[in-house]
Amino acid sequence: MPQSCSVYRTRVAQNATMQKAEELPGEYRPDGKLVECYTACSVPGPSMRRMLVYLPKGYGVSGKSYPVFYLNHGARGNETTWIEKGRALQITDSLISCGKARPCILVFTNMNRYKDDEDYGYSRRQGALEAVVETDGRAEFAYMNDVVHHIDSCFRTIPDKEHRAIAGMSMGGLKSIYISARNPEAFDYVGMFSPLHVAPARHGDHSWYFTDLRRLLKLQFEDAPLVYDIETGNSDLLYPGIRRYCRYLERSGYDFTFNEYKGGHDWDVWQKAFCNFMEQVFLKMP
Repeated sequence: MPQSCSVYRTRVAQNATMQKAEELPGEYRPDGKLVECYTACSVPGPSMRRMLVYLPKGYGVSGKSYPVFYLNHGARGNETTWIEKGRALQITDSLISCGKARPCILVFTNMNRYKDDEDYGYSRRQGALEAVVETDGRAEFAYMNDVVHHIDSCFRTIPDKEHRAIAGMSMGGLKSIYISARNPEAFDYVGMFSPLHVAPARHGDHSWYFTDLRRLLKLQFEDAPLVYDIETGNSDLLYPGIRRYCRYLERSGYDFTFNEYKGGHDWDVWQKAFCNFMEQVFLKMP
């Protein structure tokens, strides 16, 4: 294991502390290991960022390389949110154990915009308004270098498009749209759960990042992702905008899937969306 990583074994993240598996509700025991991973930032802001990486059962002894699923949080979140509120580890272990999903590495990123190390404050959560207003494309621009390539250098991954997935909820869904569109060679599986359909405030040196989506989508779908999946609740406040985006994809002839659930902009919907998407990723992998 590289020096930038430390193993938590059977612990899961909760805020800035770690909670033992035996203390989790329902006596849940993770099948794999959760690893804390730090990466140097290539853009102005904090000098280092923390990621949480879930290694599937058998990773330590199998010698195999694995596909990677990058899972992004929304506003008010950080790298622990999908573990705490999304039950991502429980869902993943359950699907893999019953043969409904392929074993893979899960990467939980922190995509908040921070000014410096003090503002970062050990991966602090931001308020919803702060997260929306301060998102300026800088962290997203560095995603491939600081997150994807770093993970490829630290772990036994299969570093190609066919073996990478990216998804997120709310603002994380919007970021997944743009990151995958600006890197069409990187991800064959793209999931957007109740994605914010309006780009955040455009300011700063990287404000161009959340622009020109129509051109980017045209390039992305020249070699279309194997799965481009949009999921939402039918009473979500963002539902009208999400449906407009789907209609645009339809008019453009882009192949995608759409699922809606009873519910709003909440974790009950996103857990179902993650479960459904997880069953689709890496199915065509040899």
